[in-house]
Amino acid sequence: MTFLESGEVLVHIGPPKTGTTALQQSLAAARRQMRGQGVLYPGKKFSHWTASCSALGISTTTHPSDPPVAPEVWERFAQRVGRRKDRAVVSSEQFADASPELVAKIVGDLGGPDRVRVLLTLRPLGLILPSSWQQSLKSGAPKPLPGPLRKAKSRVVKPYEQWLRETLEGKNATFWGRFDYPALMRRWAQVVGVERVAV
Repeated sequence: MTFLESGEVLVHIGPPKTGTTALQQSLAAARRQMRGQGVLYPGKKFSHWTASCSALGISTTTHPSDPPVAPEVWERFAQRVGRRKDRAVVSSEQFADASPELVAKIVGDLGGPDRVRVLLTLRPLGLILPSSWQQSLKSGAPKPLPGPLRKAKSRVVKPYEQWLRETLEGKNATFWGRFDYPALMRRWAQVVGVERVAV
């Protein structure tokens, strides 16, 4: 028996800052060889970011005025993966942000709980915290401007000590939605079963 049986889909859900980019680049580089072994890594890009943003109904950027990705993007992607008889690997750290309802939809769209396996890549929180803050320096935390300037891409980044204090006090819901590892595992295990979640 192999980890991924014929017809199954491995969904790598991240979360971010846990080696996801390196994993995705490796998968993309091996796309042709994987295909020769009966494993689909769909698309042409190294990750499935745009499709996962579509599944979650959000934009590919962090700015609140940017429109969400059209639902059809996810629908086409999921149909391509779901109709295949061979194995497939789907990877996006954005899946870590999925609510329980969206987890159920994503799993259903990819063929259901008997067909989907979930992979989490983890990293110690002591390393995640500074890395996450540094990422906010690169991408910036969006702050919409008032009135006619609302589409301007204003960025506000808090000092590390303030960001860390607020995060550890539980004021950063997005961070804990991704990095409360037991809760993240439960969200997916409740849909696919604990035996179908690998860490």
